[in-house]
Order: sequence, then structure tokens, then C-alpha cells
Amino acid sequence: MAQVASALHTYITYALLGSGLAYFLAVLLVRALRVDEPITRTRLMYLCLGVPLVAYLLLHGLLPGLGLFKATTPGQASVRGIVGVACQLGYWGSKLLFPFLATVLGLVLARILLQALAVRQVVARYGWAPVERYPLLQDVLSSVCPRMGVAVPRVVVIPQIHWVCYTFGTLRPVLVMSEGALALLQEEELEAVVAHEAAHIRRRDAFTCGMAAMLRDMMFFTPVAHWSYGVLLQEKEKAADDLAVKVTEKPVTYGSTLIKVWRQTCCGQPRRRPWRLVADPCSHFLWESGSISSRVARILEPPRKRRSSFRSQVMLLTILLVVTFALSFAC
Repeated sequence: MAQVASALHTYITYALLGSGLAYFLAVLLVRALRVDEPITRTRLMYLCLGVPLVAYLLLHGLLPGLGLFKATTPGQASVRGIVGVACQLGYWGSKLLFPFLATVLGLVLARILLQALAVRQVVARYGWAPVERYPLLQDVLSSVCPRMGVAVPRVVVIPQIHWVCYTFGTLRPVLVMSEGALALLQEEELEAVVAHEAAHIRRRDAFTCGMAAMLRDMMFFTPVAHWSYGVLLQEKEKAADDLAVKVTEKPVTYGSTLIKVWRQTCCGQPRRRPWRLVADPCSHFLWESGSISSRVARILEPPRKRRSSFRSQVMLLTILLVVTFALSFAC
């Protein structure tokens, strides 16, 4: 029990200090270097969520001898600086959360299980869409997916008049759409929506967002985790926009489709059902917290010269090393 409490104390300290420092450095570098690539921003937010766990494994698993000194001993009244304050907060946090550790882990695992069950419920309830009934959708999928470099996903069509469109699954992705969404879209508009969903499949957003949500839930006690997750969701939509426009080469149609879907969902759209919140933890194409105006504006802008991915890798490695070094002074 003492070892578990000690590990929990260290993890809470790393989560408070590491995620905060990583988020600060990410924002600083984005503004200083004028980073506007959604892919780079998405990776930075992933790092903010994952760096406490990575640092913990490095400092207490692979490199246990890297720690330089302890800012304070857990439980002492005196602390030194920000590191000491974080260590002290981690100590008291472990005291408060230790009795509920099993509950927290159970809730995280329950979320994963409910997602799997909800996916099965969708497929079992509505079944696979027959090809002959939705020929236009199948033609668009057969045209867009090879250009996107992904296999044609299986399709589930929900008999609803309201807008429903999202994908789930990593190894065997599934596209879910409502009959209302299919009736709303013309062929070129349907191509834009399908390209966006295919971009999510190519980027494996269903898996990465699920992992990000799990890391956020494991750090529920720090607001930085929720900020990072919110930014991540917005940036991944922009990254999917860029990839979809690159494949379809129709930015005007894509932007007009975004506006059309936004207008449709803002007029009489019902609240999302609980099962869909679980099956679709990362809503696609029209994310509620995203700014439609900013997405449309950046889509219609002239294409910018893509910057080297080497700079992105250097930024990620720099933040990881700085945060890990700073945490080596902590508990």
C-alpha cells in the first residue's frame, strides 16, 4: 500500500507540474515561431497529455538514477519554489485520492468498455447498409477512399432525419450516417464529407482521440489536461480539413458544405443521445466547440508552403527533454 501511495504521489506531482510546463512551452513556441500547422499543434497537445506518464516511466523505470535532488520530502511543511509546491500538492492529492484509486481506474476502464458496447449496439440495431440501396454513397466512397489511401469503410445508415455523421474503429473502421444527412447533401458535398471522414481514418483519429481521452481522465484533477484535450479536438478537425481539401481539390465546395451542415445542425437539432456520446467521443466534420468561420477562412486561403516536419520533431523533443529534466528535481 505504501508503494502504491508513493507512486500515486509522484504521478500526481508529475501531472500537475509536467502538463502545466509542457502546455506553457507549447503555447510559447507556437506564438514565437508562428506555428500554424494543425498537425504540429495536435502533436503538441498529445505531448502535453502524455508527458507526465512518459517522464514517470523514464525517471522511475528506464533511468532511475537521473534524479538530481528532491525539492522537498513528502509531508514536510517547508517547500522550495514551484517544484516544491507541486510536490506538496501531489502529496496531499495522493492522500485524498488514494481511497478512491480503484474507483477512478474503474471509471476509466468503464468508459473504454462502454465505447466498445455502444459500437456493437449501433451495428446490431441498424445493420450494415446495403450497397444497392445507397449507390451514390458507395460510388463516392469508392472514389475518395483510394485517393485518400484507405480501405473503403463499412457503412451504417441510421433512419433519422437529423444530421448524424461520424466514424469509429481503427483496424476495421465504420462510417455512420443518417438518412437525413444523405438527403441533405449533393454529390460534391457528399464527397467533401466523406473525404473528411476518410481523413480521420487515415490519421487514425478514433484511436488517438481515445488514448487522449484516457490520459485526460487519468489527470482529471488538473485543468491543463482538459484545456489540452479541447485544443487537440479543434486542431485535429483542421488537420482533417487540410487533408480532405488536398485530396478533393475543391476548397470552395468544402467550405460551403461546412456552412450548410452548420446551418442544418443549428436549426432543430436534438441533443445527442447518451449512447452516441460514448460511441462517438470525438465528433467529426462539425465539432461543436470549433469555430466554423475560422475553419472556412483557412480553407479558402491560398495554400501555404508546408514547413519541414523536422522543426516539429525538434519542438516535441525539446519540450519532452525540458519537462523531463524539470521533473527530475521533483518527487
